[in-house]
Amino acid sequence: MNPVDPRSADLSAGREAVKQIRELIGEDIRYRYGQSLSNLKPALEISDEVTIINNTGKPEIVAEIKHSQISFCHEEIPVWARGTLELYL
Repeated sequence: MNPVDPRSADLSAGREAVKQIRELIGEDIRYRYGQSLSNLKPALEISDEVTIINNTGKPEIVAEIKHSQISFCHEEIPVWARGTLELYL
């Protein structure tokens, strides 16, 4: 017979809850990332001024577009921004 510590059931339930929350947050982030990226081109078409920021690490300005003209572009463009910015380069 193996004695069961009642606290282990609570710990297990708590770990499961944390796991489920992390999965939900992860799915939400992936959804928002895709939605945000798909909104970039339409936003450029209707905006007078746009600043594109890469925040995958330390936030850096990737490009600034004013009145459909690129006014600043970082030397290294992230892969996710290349398709959008090729219209302006």
